[in-house]
Amino acid sequence: MNSLTTPLKFKLGFCDSTGNIVPQNSISYPEKAASILNPWPHIELRKKQDLTLIWKLENQRTSGELLLDTSTNRSQRDVRNESFRILYYRMYKQILLNTDQCLEDNNAKSELITLCRKQYPTSHANDIQRFEHDYQPNIAIQWYTEDSFVYRLINRALRTQDLECLFVLRFYIRDLSRCLSEDWKIWRDCLELGYFVHLYRGQVVPYSRRCELEQNQGKIVSTNGYWSMSRSEQTAKIFGSIGTTPQELNGESILLDIEVDLNASEQILADISRFSKNPGEEEVLFDLDATFQIESIIEEQENQIPYWRVRMKMTNDNG
Repeated sequence: MNSLTTPLKFKLGFCDSTGNIVPQNSISYPEKAASILNPWPHIELRKKQDLTLIWKLENQRTSGELLLDTSTNRSQRDVRNESFRILYYRMYKQILLNTDQCLEDNNAKSELITLCRKQYPTSHANDIQRFEHDYQPNIAIQWYTEDSFVYRLINRALRTQDLECLFVLRFYIRDLSRCLSEDWKIWRDCLELGYFVHLYRGQVVPYSRRCELEQNQGKIVSTNGYWSMSRSEQTAKIFGSIGTTPQELNGESILLDIEVDLNASEQILADISRFSKNPGEEEVLFDLDATFQIESIIEEQENQIPYWRVRMKMTNDNG
């Protein structure tokens, strides 16, 4: 099957004990369930007639974002519908991770190369050729750390929930997640019991985004892709323009400060700094669909310029 020319059709749902499909509107979800955040200034959001959210993202180097509840007066029906969309996406991810049990990797790789040459007809030609000839499953992390077509394509597909593109990327998603899992096991096995680590992520966000973070205090939030953090607070502050005045219009600096009990965590994260061309950034990468609890958001100052510290804890909640 060539997914570039043949539509991929399937249906996901929940069944009762007799095997009958349960209607979506009869399924209850916890109110803490998250929904997709309001768009950034450089993201154009439009609604189709079927109310499906479509994201149009600039081609830039950025990893996944938090999925937040963006309404202060959200009805139970809205929460249920958006929670179903998140669960649908997670189930689709599991399908992606298992497709190569029945499809050859070479076919999947050929589909990806064909797609990339269509997506980037005048750029990334050397990288695409190098990927075609040199890529191996055990170097998936190295390709992710490069500012290449692979990094851009996979994050754009995850953030826009482009299911066709994600299907073409299925073998790479599988390889990257498996590599992260293997490195995570090595990292965890070397630690003492009760080992905690703080990870940081600095960003400049719109005022509305900071308000959404405040509204989500105490809630469980999830990510919509692979999520990059740093073990260095100072590095994260540089990325978040902390200590300087943000150049973005109405932009506010935030510092995500996440506490992780590495021994207790069931979620996957790996220190990928040794694969990076900039090891001093001390980058740590979370696997897909990491979940966190927002504990507090507090205004602090650096060089007498305010910023917001968002304290979070990693959880084992799977939504």
